[in-house]
Amino acid sequence: MSPEDMRRTLEWGYDIWAVPYEALAALAYNVLVSQPEMEALTKLDRTRLWRFVTEVSRRYHKRPFHNLRHAVDVLLAATSLLRMVQQSSAVLAQADSSMVMALLTAAFVHDIDHPGCMNSYLVATNHPLAVLYNGRSVLENHHTATAVTLLQRPALDFLYRMSPQEKAEFIEVIRTTVLATDVGTTVTKLREFERLVRLRQTPSREMLMCMLIKAADISNPTRPPLVYQQWTGQVMKEFLEQGDAEKQLGLPVSTNCDRDTVNVARTQTGFVNFLVSPLFHTLHSYAPALKPVIDLMDANHSHYASELRKGLASPVTALCP
Repeated sequence: MSPEDMRRTLEWGYDIWAVPYEALAALAYNVLVSQPEMEALTKLDRTRLWRFVTEVSRRYHKRPFHNLRHAVDVLLAATSLLRMVQQSSAVLAQADSSMVMALLTAAFVHDIDHPGCMNSYLVATNHPLAVLYNGRSVLENHHTATAVTLLQRPALDFLYRMSPQEKAEFIEVIRTTVLATDVGTTVTKLREFERLVRLRQTPSREMLMCMLIKAADISNPTRPPLVYQQWTGQVMKEFLEQGDAEKQLGLPVSTNCDRDTVNVARTQTGFVNFLVSPLFHTLHSYAPALKPVIDLMDANHSHYASELRKGLASPVTALCP
């Protein structure tokens, strides 16, 4: 991949939907090895990294939303957000190369082996994963364990030249940040981040990395409208599939999952109001370079809010046949 092509992939308006599915693993690998931190990390084995990337890619299922395309999109988003925040944050600007690469690796693996349903569904159906993790951050624990287990395979262990301490620290960043993608923890963690930003205190490196991966994971409403709309259609398909399964099992249908009552404009305005806007506006307060991202988010929110006010029919049938 040429430097110009790589530059385009890291533009916030990059259309990940234009990339063929079978080319996504190569894109993820190229993004990782093109990072300036990678050049400083002579201990990382590129051959084994490629094997790791391809094995992780294989373990993403072709679900409507939680699939390899989402994983690569989150990797791209995390990379872009990191560079924006580094302009304002000495904490991240001075982060060592290993920590940066660990964060980006976490972004790529954060939904590995995702079954296409929510934690609440796994708990309600007494799924073995819910039993294993005592109903707590079930998917996030599973993604973490799966990724770290793959790193134990000699053929995939691209960290093998590191000292035991260096490798342990790299893996700990993966654990911490992947677990941070549990949407159920967002409000509590965000309140603490907001408090520090409001008081002009310096967040820890760990907190910043957790906020970055959270933001990357829910960044769809901050993308150009046509890109955002495609993601909306896919996530709604996945939600409605879960709702159909819940109805068949006689379970209460989860919020936003009932195809008979769901309204896409309402789901998206609620999503932005409750999670996306507070997180991105706080990040913007901390890092002014996020202004173009905020502008896109606000414009997208205005679009769906206008549809909601006008009482337009939900486009759920068109998006999710």
